[in-house]
Amino acid sequence: LCVLFVYSQTDFFEFVVVGGGIAGVVCAETLCELIGPPAYSPPETDPSIPSESSKWRVCLISSSGTLKTAVNVQRVTRLLESFDIAERSTSEWSSAYPGSLLRVIVDKVTRLDCEERLVYLAGRPTNPLKYGRICLATGGVPRAIVPHHPLVLTLRDTESVAQFRTRLAGARRVVLVGNGGIATEVAYEIEGCQVIWAVKHETISVPFLDPAAAQFLLRCGLEKRRQGNKQVSDSNTSGNEGGPTALIRTLRYTLAQRDAHTGCPAYELLPVSNEGEQVEKEYGGSALGPDWTQGQRFTGVIEAGTLHRPLKVVYKCQVDKILSSSEFGESEIAAVEADEEGPLLPPPAPTDWPVYVLLTNGECYGADFIISATGVEANFTSSGHPKPSVACPVFIKSSNNIETAPPSEGGGLVVNEMMQSMSIPELYAAGDCAYAGWQPKAPHWFQMRLWSQARQTAFQAAKSMFYHTAGDEVPLDFSFELFTHVTNFFGFKVNSNFPLK
Repeated sequence: LCVLFVYSQTDFFEFVVVGGGIAGVVCAETLCELIGPPAYSPPETDPSIPSESSKWRVCLISSSGTLKTAVNVQRVTRLLESFDIAERSTSEWSSAYPGSLLRVIVDKVTRLDCEERLVYLAGRPTNPLKYGRICLATGGVPRAIVPHHPLVLTLRDTESVAQFRTRLAGARRVVLVGNGGIATEVAYEIEGCQVIWAVKHETISVPFLDPAAAQFLLRCGLEKRRQGNKQVSDSNTSGNEGGPTALIRTLRYTLAQRDAHTGCPAYELLPVSNEGEQVEKEYGGSALGPDWTQGQRFTGVIEAGTLHRPLKVVYKCQVDKILSSSEFGESEIAAVEADEEGPLLPPPAPTDWPVYVLLTNGECYGADFIISATGVEANFTSSGHPKPSVACPVFIKSSNNIETAPPSEGGGLVVNEMMQSMSIPELYAAGDCAYAGWQPKAPHWFQMRLWSQARQTAFQAAKSMFYHTAGDEVPLDFSFELFTHVTNFFGFKVNSNFPLK
């Protein structure tokens, strides 16, 4: 049986970008600006002189009707930027580009055929799109320490944070596993509940902080939190009100309406409506942004002022085993309820916990539930390679061996410095699903799955796709020479910047 696909002009796109997060949106925006300026920009060339690239079209495929965009971009230094994350509807965002230059399709990509250059969508399984070059910006899925365990909560998107807040409302102690940005924020934000923080390094927040800065944040940040908790508890005792819906509305933002006089966006962040949440629940929402804790309280069941040891950090260890209450009772393992500093919890301390965590250093801690914040894995799978620990929506098919990073590195499509696949020239990747495979790398740059690097890799991927198609030399970005990042930990602004020597 031979199946013949007949493609019309509307089915072919020179450039296809898969993903509606920061990386996908920035890549599509950059491609559109390279092909033709936005509608509100003044023309830089004579419109009567057509160019070859003016015929090219861009298609952005997103599983959600809202897209993540970067606004309020501010230069902190010559190489350091800070920005906010906002959500815009696909129709509003695409209206900035004229004619048929850009098309946005809200659908789920099920399969990518690299040999035939076809993209199969769930909504049109027998009518795939054909492309010239394609960029994967599908993001990452959380790396679960124990997949599908009822008492292990993996933080990834706004829905998982809502579940976290609900569970925390009745918790006395949680075990936090991970040493990245999300874990650091969780350790600081939790109130009224003890946190046992298990990290595999000698200090906290190793990717962002040196040992001295880590100790400073632990000492000053926790003292600042204790004072803040006391002031909040004295003035407001309704910290748990609002519920998960209010949390999600606060975490998700959109742009204010365009200015009536200038017609340009006034970059003010406003709570976005709940449209598109069902799609996120089905396919997985976007990653947590840099402001996911802003304006929120994450409170346990212990009364303010009675918890004298809100945080205990256990260094140089990982999770060895997770035991249920019955399994722990049948074992001969003793749970840690006190150390050289005294009891962990104020009396009367619980004697039975829903779950127990045995660490590789031999210590065992009981908890109400476990928070997994151990990073992400690339959100795709390919023939001949294992799937991530959670369901993955995009499958890449190719007779060639698609080079991907090992699971220990978070997976990802191995790309060169132009964000181009090492094995398939027409395939590019940006953001969390890309793995920097070029050698040698700059001595003061390393890859991390961050919003800032998602933007940087997307810029480079778009430029490479455009100039490769045009047959020109690809300009490389200096952002891959020096690692820079701006964030907030323990109530302090942190600028990560590796100086050149």
